[in-house]
Amino acid sequence: MHENPTPQQILEHMLSAMTQRKTHLPDRSENIFFILSAIWMSGFFLLPFEKLHQQLFHICFTLPGVWILLKNRFNAGIPPSGILFSSMAYGACYIISQAWTPPDSTVDHLSEIKRVIYLFMFWITLNYWMKTSPEKMASLAKVLTVTALAGIVANGIIFYGIEGHGLADRFVSAGKLWNALWSGAAYGALAILIFGLMNWRDADLTKKEKILYSLAFLIFSAATILTHSRGPIGAMFFTCTIIFLTCKTNTKRKVAILAAATILLLALLYASYDYFQASIERGQSYRLELWQGFLERAREHPIFGFGAGTQVFIHAPGELVDGWTHYHSVYVGSLVELGITGLLLHLALCCIVIRTGWKHRHDLHARIALILFIYTMIIGTTFGQGIITRQNVQWVLFWLPVIILATFPRTTRAEDESPRH
Repeated sequence: MHENPTPQQILEHMLSAMTQRKTHLPDRSENIFFILSAIWMSGFFLLPFEKLHQQLFHICFTLPGVWILLKNRFNAGIPPSGILFSSMAYGACYIISQAWTPPDSTVDHLSEIKRVIYLFMFWITLNYWMKTSPEKMASLAKVLTVTALAGIVANGIIFYGIEGHGLADRFVSAGKLWNALWSGAAYGALAILIFGLMNWRDADLTKKEKILYSLAFLIFSAATILTHSRGPIGAMFFTCTIIFLTCKTNTKRKVAILAAATILLLALLYASYDYFQASIERGQSYRLELWQGFLERAREHPIFGFGAGTQVFIHAPGELVDGWTHYHSVYVGSLVELGITGLLLHLALCCIVIRTGWKHRHDLHARIALILFIYTMIIGTTFGQGIITRQNVQWVLFWLPVIILATFPRTTRAEDESPRH
């Protein structure tokens, strides 16, 4: 016959149950926030409506970011680092620049401030599950790979099969990838991701895995080329070459493979010249004229720029670029809107990110983040408005590697173990 529990035993049981719940809560919240992050990033490839993807951002990042801040009593939990401080300096410059935007401009100051807040929420949410469960980054890569492949197949059927486009047309996808530049940038990044994993020095892939990785790489590479976006195409081949030259394959084999790949690419270019003739002949697409026009405008406010979000028009009467407002370069965007001060902060952030990635290059996650960041820096030379914009492809490609590398400690294990004088 069981004895009835005493009030003290009941109280101890309740406290024990509450403690167990608190122990499991962080794990559950980390999993939930990881799933939400994966859903939103997969939306680039699967969601057909751009506005829906933007609204989903608030569910996946804004609300979780607020929850994390309230739960931790407004402690974001982001470890201090050079990357964090340089990002904060750029963000502060972006917000402060609202004070000197031209009085006749149509800048929505609240919208520009919200851009920085959204970036902060994105950072908080990713950091929340990355710092305690770094293995989830591998799961995120798998999810994005699968969804992107599914998106390519679905959009390929629509673009070439239903809509009847040909290879001479620039391949685009639905939703956030409606622009060929965005499509090319996204697919090129995934091609680099797969190629980096294939050539990781400690990768011990089975024959089946090698075949699957190779097929995925070829599909992403082909999709990038079909967008006719020369910046992502060139950056993809350049970054993949760097990855290959730094892998563990012996030098003679590297030279032979590179020579064979170069010959094959030239042969394919020759055979498909009729399809890509228009893209080749359009040259630099007036970018030099655009940059020259914006550099002339930048001289009007060289130190602090026109202010973030200001629509700066090119004054070139009688020329095609007259009245254009698109910088087609993130670096030109920083210079025009934030002046030399903003451009230097931008470049300083890039240097610190590269330095951190190089310092931790023996870690797979850091190495992949580094090569993706280098790829993003290259494509940012010829397109994009800036690094704090709407949550588009270029925004994610820039800030995701930054946030990943910011989770790494300031020093490596070898530096910690080295004798100090």
